[in-house]
This record gives sequence, C-alpha cells and structure tokens, in this order.
Amino acid sequence: MAEVERIHSRLFTDAQESVPHNKESEKAQDSVGDISISQSNVNCIRIGVITWVRNREH
Repeated sequence: MAEVERIHSRLFTDAQESVPHNKESEKAQDSVGDISISQSNVNCIRIGVITWVRNREH
C-alpha cells in the first residue's frame, strides 16, 4: 500500500507540474466547479493506480 501512495503522489505531482501556472488558471482553480472536477480526477487516478498495483501483484 505504501507503493500505491508513492506512485499516486508522484502522479499527482506530475499532473500539477504539467498545468501551466498563470493568473487565469489560478482564478479558474478558485472556482468550486474546477476544484470538484480536479478532485474527481484525482480519485479516478487513485482507483486506477490501486487496481493496477493489485493486478500486478496477482
């Protein structure tokens, strides 16, 4: 499970770094809709990583 957390945090960091940081994107991230969408994307990534690791272990 520690490996899952490590992979997930790396994916999340990579995703954050790939987003262009400018004033417009910062304003957009302040809106509730964008935050909830990005949170659901993070949850999808987390589920995908956990599934991938479990499949790899079997």
